[in-house]
Amino acid sequence: MLLIKSAIAFFLLQPPPGWQEQHDNDWIKETGEFTAETTNHTTASISKNKTVDIKIDDDPFSNNYSYAINETRSNDSFIVFHNSTDTKNDTTARTDTVSYEESHTSGVNWRRPSRRYHSLNEIPPKDPPTFLYIQMQLCQRQSLKEWLVENKERPFADVLQIFKQIVSAVEYVHMHGLIHRDLKPSNIFFSLDGQIKVGDFGLVKDEEESHDTSSGLRSLKGHTKEVGTRLYMSPEQLNGQKYNYKVDIYSLGLIFFELLVYFSTDMERIQTMTNIRDNKFPKDFTEQYSDEYQLLTLMLCQLPEKRLTTFGVRARPPLNCCDNYDKTYDFELPKSSRTIGLASSK
Repeated sequence: MLLIKSAIAFFLLQPPPGWQEQHDNDWIKETGEFTAETTNHTTASISKNKTVDIKIDDDPFSNNYSYAINETRSNDSFIVFHNSTDTKNDTTARTDTVSYEESHTSGVNWRRPSRRYHSLNEIPPKDPPTFLYIQMQLCQRQSLKEWLVENKERPFADVLQIFKQIVSAVEYVHMHGLIHRDLKPSNIFFSLDGQIKVGDFGLVKDEEESHDTSSGLRSLKGHTKEVGTRLYMSPEQLNGQKYNYKVDIYSLGLIFFELLVYFSTDMERIQTMTNIRDNKFPKDFTEQYSDEYQLLTLMLCQLPEKRLTTFGVRARPPLNCCDNYDKTYDFELPKSSRTIGLASSK
């Protein structure tokens, strides 16, 4: 009796060779769940009462796998790993098998892969970022402000050449229906070839003309009060009144005076420029620069309507650069040209 029990126990722990394969084949025939047309599988028995069919497809990104489980109740289990290499022209498939014991010792991952990982296929590729660049002309480090400090001896021809280019630049701005509103030496630059460039257009304003019935002055709506640098601002700006492009002429007159006169200290400059604003010129200036003095009195007039335009500035001494000049533009720019310029600038 003891011998029989030992034989039965040995059989349960280790069945005879071929017994398991024969048992599996008989079970397949009885159940009919697998046919000859199915993909050839190498199977391994598992002492569980269910069949798990795990189908693993190649993932285009890595060796991680997704799987599907079809579970049926039976006396044995079959675990089938399917690695498909199907393409349009190739329908072959490779299958591998693993036993239940091997699956728990060889590091097989039975957990479902992350949804986030498989959603990468569905995320559309992002467009590369777009950057906006503002290209500006390269100028010298030295602005007109530094030039005035460093050049005590200033040839009159050089002063006139600088002033002429500044007037031409301001005229171009005005003829396009714009006002600079912050003309001063620190906003005037030298290009690499020495040409004058007016910069810092951060306070530029479109000219939207209206008519002030009380003064008859063609002025502007919607302009910020006291915009600019106070030393170079026109009286109407400082007083919060309506103003037009003539505010740039006032600033231009102060710059022209500063080109003609050298100041040894900043205190002297501020004091003298403040007096100029009240029409108080140095005693020797009117004798040394008689033509320039006449021009400055018209450019620094307290009343905007009696202040010259850039046309009037260029037509008078010391520039004298307007041939066949229409004197009607001395105090008012051509309206048709300004209208065209304003329309083209918007």
